[in-house]
Amino acid sequence: MKRTHRNRILQATGLLLVLGLIVAAVGDRNLRVQANVGAGYVAHQICSCVHVANRSLESCLPDMLPVMDRIRSELVDVDGHHGVRAWIPVFSDRTAIHTPGLGCALD
Repeated sequence: MKRTHRNRILQATGLLLVLGLIVAAVGDRNLRVQANVGAGYVAHQICSCVHVANRSLESCLPDMLPVMDRIRSELVDVDGHHGVRAWIPVFSDRTAIHTPGLGCALD
């Protein structure tokens, strides 16, 4: 009798663990998608601000929404083209490249 009860507890615990892993995987996927969109937004906006409006990176950063504060950004050169890399460690990394006369586009 005790073994049956113990087996049921182990089965329920295993089921809860599996369900928890499924929820975490789905939640993580959504978080990565949102991080990717946010990093792309920041990369494009900062790229346009710096390379099209000819402002400094420091003057462009306050233009971002406060929710974007966790997204890091830096100026980069990719194959001789100027751009901006924006990233959220572990989740997302996006780069926007400036093409003279055309503006910035996500890579």
